[in-house]
Amino acid sequence: MSIFKRGVLVGLLLMFLSTMILIPTGAVAKKTYRIAALSHCSAGHPFWEVVHKGAEDAAALFPDLKLDFIFVPPGKSEDPVAHLANLESAIAAGYDAIIVSIFHKTMFDEPIERAMRKGIAVLGYNIDDPEGAKGNARMNYIGHDMIDMHYRAAKIEAKTLGLKPGDHVVITNDCPGAGWSELSVLGHKKFCEEYGLDYDIIIGSTEIAEGETIIHSYLSAHPKTKSVMAAGWMLGVGAADAIKALGYKPGEVGVIIRDPVEPALERMLEGYVTTIICQCQYLQGYYSVIVAYQYLKYGFPPTDIILPPRFLTGPEDVQKIKALVKQGYQ
Repeated sequence: MSIFKRGVLVGLLLMFLSTMILIPTGAVAKKTYRIAALSHCSAGHPFWEVVHKGAEDAAALFPDLKLDFIFVPPGKSEDPVAHLANLESAIAAGYDAIIVSIFHKTMFDEPIERAMRKGIAVLGYNIDDPEGAKGNARMNYIGHDMIDMHYRAAKIEAKTLGLKPGDHVVITNDCPGAGWSELSVLGHKKFCEEYGLDYDIIIGSTEIAEGETIIHSYLSAHPKTKSVMAAGWMLGVGAADAIKALGYKPGEVGVIIRDPVEPALERMLEGYVTTIICQCQYLQGYYSVIVAYQYLKYGFPPTDIILPPRFLTGPEDVQKIKALVKQGYQ
């Protein structure tokens, strides 16, 4: 073989070898990070669809991320057993990370600790364990300080209505056992005791019609009540309807509602809801996915993000936020 031919062959061999080094072969698979985000409500829930949008928008930023947003079955909203079943399924499926609302103060402790031992990163959002990191093995929490948020809402309510020490209000526990409801009661109660308001705590509801019935009955027996401090929006909307049905004038009996869903905004425009708490739920979903992805890919440790709540107190505030609600950002 001539020197020229040998040189050509050597050159081709070197080119082939360099191609093998520089271009990945099919045997080298790219890593896809699998994240499950769990809701304790069913698909179509006005609050959780906003969380869902935030999570999906964040996931769309990363081509190597696969997000599954998992709702409880229809008719199972606020059902801790259904929520726990989805968590167990996500653990069994071996996701790289699970984002979960810690709906109950003890039910989720053992499975989350077990998931962490298996190497699954578990991040908390929306609702934290009442004891925080001391009470649950989750890596972080993204959401609000529920007690502080409702304390501040009650303080705003008192100012808006001109409440005085000794005035009577009713605090509702809309979903006993659920962290979001229990902590909201503590926030309202804390303010009432510090300010000197007389109060009752009653069991509410997560259904509008049932909430209306409960508050209609309560106000009929306690007509001098100045405010209904609800834990969630369903009871609050029902309370506004009861107040209107009983013939009270707008603002004569106030209502605190959490979440600026369309029915709550409508009642505020009518004057039968006086304080609405905005939880920034889009950011709860968005930030949680970002933090989970950065931990999985880069090892950045998940940190707590306590979001500042926003409060609406009248029609002008409603007009400012209505477009964001329709666009799915609030």
